Amino acid sequence: AVGALRHRHDRNALAEIADFLLSRPDLYLQIQGFGATAELGLARAQVLRQRLIDAGVSANHIEAVGGGLKRLRFLLHR
Repeated sequence: AVGALRHRHDRNALAEIADFLLSRPDLYLQIQGFGATAELGLARAQVLRQRLIDAGVSANHIEAVGGGLKRLRFLLHR
């Protein structure tokens, strides 16, 4: 599946990010997905965004973008 969290440490890392964002409602997160195309990168970022929303993070505080980058990036901002 696109953006599947295959390993326990991936799920744990995402839970830590969710906990941090829940403790800091003044922060916003941009998830920059990666892939062979910008569309694939966006799809991967959207999966992670939805997982964070499912963990209780406000949808208004998370933006998913595709960049076709070589790796996943998380950017925090106010």
